[in-house]
Amino acid sequence: RIKNYIPLKSLDPVVKVSSFQEVALASKHYVLANAISSKPAEAVVLEDLVLAAFSSGRRNFLLVDLGTSTIAYQVVDSRGSLISDGALVNPLHKYGADVITVATKAVREPHLYERMREELNNAVASLMNEQEAGVAVIAGNSVMESVFMGLQLSQLVAKPFQPLARGPFIYLIPGANYPSVLLPLLAGFVGGDSFANLLAAEYLGLPKPYLIIDLGTNTEVLLATEDGYYVGSTPAGPAFEGHVASGTSFAVGGIEEVRVSGFKEDGAPIFTYVGEPVGLLGSGIISLVAELVRYGLVSRSGRMIRGYKVVGGLKAFVIASEAERGSVVFTSRDLREFQKAMAAVRAGWRLILDAGGVDLTDLRYVVVCGTFGSKIAPEDAALLEIIPPVDLSRIIVAGNLVLSGLRVYVFDKYSHELAEGILSNLTHVSLVGTEKFTNLWIKSLEFSRAPEP
Repeated sequence: RIKNYIPLKSLDPVVKVSSFQEVALASKHYVLANAISSKPAEAVVLEDLVLAAFSSGRRNFLLVDLGTSTIAYQVVDSRGSLISDGALVNPLHKYGADVITVATKAVREPHLYERMREELNNAVASLMNEQEAGVAVIAGNSVMESVFMGLQLSQLVAKPFQPLARGPFIYLIPGANYPSVLLPLLAGFVGGDSFANLLAAEYLGLPKPYLIIDLGTNTEVLLATEDGYYVGSTPAGPAFEGHVASGTSFAVGGIEEVRVSGFKEDGAPIFTYVGEPVGLLGSGIISLVAELVRYGLVSRSGRMIRGYKVVGGLKAFVIASEAERGSVVFTSRDLREFQKAMAAVRAGWRLILDAGGVDLTDLRYVVVCGTFGSKIAPEDAALLEIIPPVDLSRIIVAGNLVLSGLRVYVFDKYSHELAEGILSNLTHVSLVGTEKFTNLWIKSLEFSRAPEP
């Protein structure tokens, strides 16, 4: 347990950690994040992180999916057996509903950025204390990981639109000095969470080509082919996360699923729903819009054409009229915001497939993952073409694949080879801001599977 104190001014930020024991973290190269953060300490301690973490009897690992809205986690022992799991609201959610908003605020207001980093650090440190974990292994998008480590963001929100360093990283949480390992950032806003998704899929040996879609405010689209990996991200916006007139969040709870069970004499649909009628969750919004399309209640252009009421001067469908917070409604304005998010995701996966030279008919599997995406019925997602409209037998709903990938990264002895195979054959496809994306986004605004009027 000899500690090596290295002055930062003489430190090469890329270090090799070879003293991990019992887990597969050995022989990987890491960027020491504390050495390149905006306010580094005077010196950084490098030691056997596993032994250091376990010296107080803490032999558990905290695996963290650092999402834009939600932080999901698992606690596992040194053999990888699950001890507990859970989720909490990301404290940065109050600074913006998408990563671009959060990152832009952080760049413009340095004092606010420092507060963001502290809040994220405290959230993970608190979990480590509560769960008696000795080391945290973390994966998030490029913004969330960068904020967690206090890395410069200016080059991510403006040209060249890339993270400061790729990683993987070692970061000691200031004050607590809890060790954390963060997965590599792939490119642009595509971060360690996407890397974990690919790692899990490769570990499972899915036949190629396959497409992974991690739905959320920052939707990642990942294509694996025999020739390589194609990755990109698209800001779907907050509509997918319940940010509509009667929206809500998972922390509050709400309506998870909506179905049309019949029609009243005046032609208004009769809605049934799953969950508490305090508002619409993202999955409830998607199932609702799918039903509106399925039953011809909206046009291809997105107009509400029958069965609606007028609420507050807007066309709207009333989902629940005796809710605790008043009526739960879905307005024409909400529908338009949903179309924008839907179009961004559609354009994203189409451009990724085009970059990889893969046709829909060639796709072996479409993997839908993430806390949000896994709550959506595949038939609804395919109807709206949020995912490619392939046969349902080719759609895999994978749950939180990030946490699975973190387990592979930590415990599988071949994870280093899998990781190198991904990183050395990776193509980042720039989506947002390109003329091709904009044109395809406009074409994707329509509900192409809505019945003809």
